[in-house]
Amino acid sequence: MPLDESLVRDNLYNWLGFGNPNGKYWFIGREESIALSKCENVDTWREYFEARRAFGIAVDFRNAWENTFGRPLSTFTNTTMWHYQAAFLLAFHGRPVTSSAVKRVLFEDPQFCRTLSDHFSGEFFPLPKKRVRERLHPTTTSGLIQRSTAAK
Repeated sequence: MPLDESLVRDNLYNWLGFGNPNGKYWFIGREESIALSKCENVDTWREYFEARRAFGIAVDFRNAWENTFGRPLSTFTNTTMWHYQAAFLLAFHGRPVTSSAVKRVLFEDPQFCRTLSDHFSGEFFPLPKKRVRERLHPTTTSGLIQRSTAAK
């Protein structure tokens, strides 16, 4: 079922940012992936995008994932751009950059992209890349986005 064009536009031509936009350090990139199947509080793309629509310019990383989407940070097991950003933050603060330190910053004692942190991670064009299993495809006639369950 196609999503409302206004909902798509609000998310497609928008900005998604985690942390403190007034922080000393900024990381800018694009959305890596989205795994709706691992989110307990959103079951459809419509629910996901409606929740994101309310975020504003910045949102607390942990609150967004654990409370809004219902996905505990501990479920992010693959190396993501967040791991690299956390490693840079450790180095900026003169702390040892180790795998365990990165995991601690991201998951165990979450300090990454908190509202009162000294950093911000922003994503332009905040839609997932094509490698995502449940992909979004713009339709050529209506400009709406549909969910595709075809795996690549």
